[in-house]
Amino acid sequence: MTDHRNLKIPHYLFFDLLSAFFAVGPAVLSWSVIIFLVFYFSGSTTLLILVLLLSPLLSGLTFISFLALFKFFIPKLKPGVTHIGFNKNTLSWYCHLALNRSIKVSGLKYLLNISYFLKFLLYRALGAKIGFGINTPMEFTFVDLPLLTIGSGTTFGENVHVSCHYFTGDRLLLKPVTIGTNCFLGANCIIGPGSKIGDKAYVGYGNIVSGDVIADNEYIGDLEWRNGSPIRAMKIQKINLTRPKKIQQH
Repeated sequence: MTDHRNLKIPHYLFFDLLSAFFAVGPAVLSWSVIIFLVFYFSGSTTLLILVLLLSPLLSGLTFISFLALFKFFIPKLKPGVTHIGFNKNTLSWYCHLALNRSIKVSGLKYLLNISYFLKFLLYRALGAKIGFGINTPMEFTFVDLPLLTIGSGTTFGENVHVSCHYFTGDRLLLKPVTIGTNCFLGANCIIGPGSKIGDKAYVGYGNIVSGDVIADNEYIGDLEWRNGSPIRAMKIQKINLTRPKKIQQH
């Protein structure tokens, strides 16, 4: 195993090649299929018009199919702690990260996320365990999809960031994130590794939940939560994170 302190230029070049392959590959292939269909049916006006009308759906489904194909060749992403370096666990995390970035590279991010059907297939293809019917804005971030579970009917506000990893020194730590059904996460919330948010929980604007347990039906107002502690610590009864209690609003 080679840790990050001993990485040489060839190692970084290899990471760049992996990034290009997994981030650009699915996008290039999916658009190539659409271009091929346009040229193939260019001799028939009716079929060409049909292809053009269906191109948003076709491009989305084709892209998702290539994502699933590329993911098949990536080692399984596992929770735990690993040294950052030229090793299987780091490579798996990096490849999944690059594949996730392919959504933006493809130019299909907004198209895919305005459709419940395509959105469901997209994040399933990337390894997430999500229910049907989640509501997402135009700008949000899901990272480390194979470690992410989201229940059906959950709503995310603008610029919500959900990540299952963080770095500490020369180590990469990966923990699953679970978000229940029919939850609400307000704009600019950050959900970190190890977090568990129960069904029908309400997490207001600008809160940071990292490794915390939020109970079913719990209500957290705007800007009230930072890494396991209510900001209004002097006004709110101390919370036992192993058996969370509902926060009383004042």
